[in-house]
Formats: sequence, structure tokens, C-alpha cells
Amino acid sequence: MATLRRSQRGQALIIIFLGTLLIGGAMGGSSGLFHTGQQVRDLRERANNAIQDDLRREAVSRTFDAIETDLKSYTADRTALEKDAFVAFENHGATRADFEILFARADGLNAKARETFLSQREALRARINAEEWVVLWTPPKTESVEAFKSYGEKQGN
Repeated sequence: MATLRRSQRGQALIIIFLGTLLIGGAMGGSSGLFHTGQQVRDLRERANNAIQDDLRREAVSRTFDAIETDLKSYTADRTALEKDAFVAFENHGATRADFEILFARADGLNAKARETFLSQREALRARINAEEWVVLWTPPKTESVEAFKSYGEKQGN
């Protein structure tokens, strides 16, 4: 029974650790930039359409370039941490202290990402007026269910 409990604790630790990595990694990953679900390329395209002034458009483009560079750097750091975590999980002799070091690295990466992306958000905000900001972050319009229903009715379905 003690073996089962140790195994269960190990499984719980793995789930907690991977959850920490995945949640922390969401700053710019699959959840999109700033947890918006939007990718940098989509935001860049919207900004190019919304901003009429060439100088401000170029400044915003440079901000997006910096965001993309930081995202790539952050992804590389996160990948290295995940690799080290899996090595530690496979190592039977890994101790709690070994995992505490990995948790500290994950916390440091998450803190760095938060600070970086908050400062980049502020830089972007300083270059875009209120109307452009709304256009940039408003999700694209999608066809509603009602529009599809009315289309079906027009087709005789």
C-alpha cells in the first residue's frame, strides 16, 4: 500500500509540475498574446489596416517585432526547462530539492514573461489611440447562428 501512495504522490507531482509549466507558458503561446487568443501576425495585420499614419504604423510594427523576438526567446527558455523537468522525472534518484530548483526556474521565467509583456503592452498602448486600440483587440465578427438559419430558410431548407 505504501508503494501505491508513493506512486500516487509522484503522479500528482508530475501533474502539478506540468500544469505549472503549461499555465505559466500561456503568456504568449497557444492562448495568444496577452491571453487574448490572438496571434502577433493577426494583430500586426489589424494594426496595419487601422493605423493611417505611416510613422505610428512603423513604430507599432517595431513593437510587434520586439514582441515576436521575446516570444521566441521565452519559448526557448521554456523548452529547456521542460526538457530538464522530464529528465528529473525519469531520474529515480531525483530529490525534492532537485524539483524545487526547477520550480524556482519556472517561477523566474513566468515573472520575467509577465514583466516583459506588460511593458510591451504599455509600449504598444502608447503608440495607438483609443479607437485603434479597440479595433486591434476586438475579435473579428463571425457569422451568427441566426444568419445561418436565415440563409437556410432562404434556400428553402
